[in-house]
Order: sequence, then structure tokens, then C-alpha cells
Amino acid sequence: MNGSSNDFEIRVDSVAGVRVAKAAGASRAELCANLLEGGSTPSRGMMHAARKIAGIGLNVMIRPRGGDFFFDDDEFAIMVSDIETVKAAGLGVAPRMMVSADATRLAPDAGHGGLRAGSRTEGGAGSAWA
Repeated sequence: MNGSSNDFEIRVDSVAGVRVAKAAGASRAELCANLLEGGSTPSRGMMHAARKIAGIGLNVMIRPRGGDFFFDDDEFAIMVSDIETVKAAGLGVAPRMMVSADATRLAPDAGHGGLRAGSRTEGGAGSAWA
């Protein structure tokens, strides 16, 4: 954070929401889909449209579905692919805790396709990456 009074992020689920976040003085918007489900990765089209709005930073939620944060191998592969899409669009990835079905904790990391594994004890279930 840069310490300014408007250094905050608003989670939005539409391009119009990005405009509202900007008008409200947010420095960033976290773009996602399905907020009623807790949020999921937005479409590529939504990312590209939101990127055209100048004057606000964008982070993109990486989450294949609503519900819990325990993901199987197929969902993990989807997240890796989604991170590659987000990076190719020139956008940031919103940091999140993700847990594989075998309780191995995962987090954003550019070195391994966008995710890295770590011990669940690095913060325990339910904790978030800061």
C-alpha cells in the first residue's frame, strides 16, 4: 500500500462495477464473476473490457467455482490456465488461499504456472494470503 487515503480495492462482478469502483476512489478493483456464489474467475471478454477503463488497477479472482476452497486436480489445472490468461491480458491475479483436495495449500506464484504448493500449516485452513 502506498499509504494514501484512497488505497483500497473493491470487489466487482461487472465492467460497470469497475467504473463505480473508480468513481468511488478505489485504487484497484478485484474483477470476478458470480459474487452471490462467493466469486469465481470472470470471462476473458469481461477482463478485456474492464482493462480498457483507465485510471484504476485491476486484479482478477482465480477460482473455478463458488463454494469451498478445496480444489481437485481438474480445478487446479483450470486455475493454472486461468492465471496464464490473466497474465497474457496484462492484469494482476488477486491473491487467495487455495487448498487441494489432499489439504496441500496453494498460492499464486509466477514460477510454477501461477501456483505453488506449500504446507497447510503455513496458516491453516481458512487463512488468506495477504
